[in-house]
Formats: sequence, C-alpha cells, structure tokens
Amino acid sequence: MVIFTICSLLSVLLSFYFFWRQNNRAKMGGAISKAKAFWLFFTIYVWFFLLPYCYFNFELSPYTSIWIIFSLWMWVRGIVEIFMLFVTKNWVPPIGIIHDLSCVILFFGLSIYWFSGLKTNFNWPYGIFHLTLIGSVILETYYAHGFYKIVGTKTKGDEGVWYAPADNAKFQFIVKVTGICNLFLFSSLLFFLGKVIYRM
Repeated sequence: MVIFTICSLLSVLLSFYFFWRQNNRAKMGGAISKAKAFWLFFTIYVWFFLLPYCYFNFELSPYTSIWIIFSLWMWVRGIVEIFMLFVTKNWVPPIGIIHDLSCVILFFGLSIYWFSGLKTNFNWPYGIFHLTLIGSVILETYYAHGFYKIVGTKTKGDEGVWYAPADNAKFQFIVKVTGICNLFLFSSLLFFLGKVIYRM
C-alpha cells in the first residue's frame, strides 16, 4: 500500500510537471489545456497503472480479468503510439480512433461474455468503476474524433499538434466537454480508491 501511494503521488507530480513543461518549454505536441492534462493523467494512471495493480492485488473476477485484458491492449497501443510520435513522427488520429473502437468492442464483448459473473460478484465500487471505464473509452473515441476534425493530419513531424490548447478557439468546445466529464471520472476514481484500495 505504501508503494502504491508513493507511485500515485509521483504520477500526480509528474503530471503537474508535464503540464508546466508542455506550456512553457516543449515544442513537440504543443500547449495543453488543464482539462486535457487532467484527462491525460486519468487515462495513463488508470489504464496503465491502476488496472494492473487491481488485477494482481484484488481478485474479483471477472471484473479484474476484463480490466487486465483491456490494460494489456492499451499497453500495446501506448508503445506503438509513443514510437510513432517520437521516433517515426507519423502518428495520425485515425489509428487511435480505430484502436479506441476496438477497445469499446472489447469491453462490451467481454462484459456480455462474463455478464453472469459480473452480476453474481457485483458490488457498488467495482460496478460503478467498471461503467466508468467503459465510459472513459467511449469518451476517448469521441475526443479523438473531435480532435481529428480540427487538426487533421497535423500531428505529424517535429511540430505536430497532439493536445488541445485552451487559448485556441477551435478547441474551446471540446475542452469544456472534457472538463465537465473529468468531474464525473475523477469522482468515480476517488470513490473506487477510497472504497477498494484504502478501505475507507
């Protein structure tokens, strides 16, 4: 638990540093709004760190089984995306959108396949968080599509735009939507952490 807490706090600090650096020094990716920064923290912390931690420390099948399968599929995407962003510099939103849709199908497919187990082992923290995860993947698909409509393929090259800056009028609507949805996502995350991880 101590290690988990330390890693969680470090991830928060790194997120704040990333936000500051992206808006002051970084050239690649461009500036990032607060709403987008919070969203990015949620996805990285939950999808890549929290879900594997739950699988290895809190066995409540099939919830944790679905979560680890989704997390592993996201890890594959993350590795490919980082390589294409920083090395080949040819990442485009449609690649992410296709993967997002595959995640939606994966989540719904596994939830239907293991529905009896989900129902039998249902409890409020796990159930709410499970729905939150599905919602987060749907939101990711929506955000990626909205971002693609604005920037097109301008995500390529050394000066590619990867994030949604707050001072750009074209991104104002999607930034506002992201900020509102973040309230629900983080409320669910804090509820899950309190009830399951820290047993409050």
